[in-house]
Amino acid sequence: MKGLSPEQRQQDLAGQIEKLLAQLNSAQHLTETPTIVYGTHNPLEVDLALCDTCSGEGVLAKSNANKAKQRWQVRCRCCSKVSGQPTRNPWTAALMWNGVNLQSMKYSELPLFGLSGLSPRDAHERVKGIRANLVLRISLCSAEHQLFNAGGSNRKPGASYTAKLEAYLLWAMLAHRLIKLARARPRMQR
Repeated sequence: MKGLSPEQRQQDLAGQIEKLLAQLNSAQHLTETPTIVYGTHNPLEVDLALCDTCSGEGVLAKSNANKAKQRWQVRCRCCSKVSGQPTRNPWTAALMWNGVNLQSMKYSELPLFGLSGLSPRDAHERVKGIRANLVLRISLCSAEHQLFNAGGSNRKPGASYTAKLEAYLLWAMLAHRLIKLARARPRMQR
């Protein structure tokens, strides 16, 4: 979008928003989205999984990696394992930790998406539809935010709403990893 006048940029963003809304409201998308009600659990609250390396507890702490900005990371209390690069949000660090420590979790026990009682195949299809919807909604928020910053809208998507969508997406990604692990377990036991 470089080289566009402010008016052209606003028109381009408005067109992107229209396309995203059309996708979100399309009959196909509505059919493929099993639900937009993910459960009563706050996606920003994340219980930490046990460390796959040593079964120790993960500890969420502020990181000193960037003194200018507060960052978060999870470290194992017993070994040197960490969640990855420090992140801006504690819930992101916690979900990253859980994403690399899958052994103590089951997809059917996640507090979101209504996966208990579903086979790995059915759970995969459910999360796949939810995840596609979340990606579109996050893209819509991003385009609306850019349009607001470009002066083409008086409506700015709320930061907490966008954060919750991003958290739900990370939960869905975690669910997919747990489902994949559940599918592989029966094969490993043969």
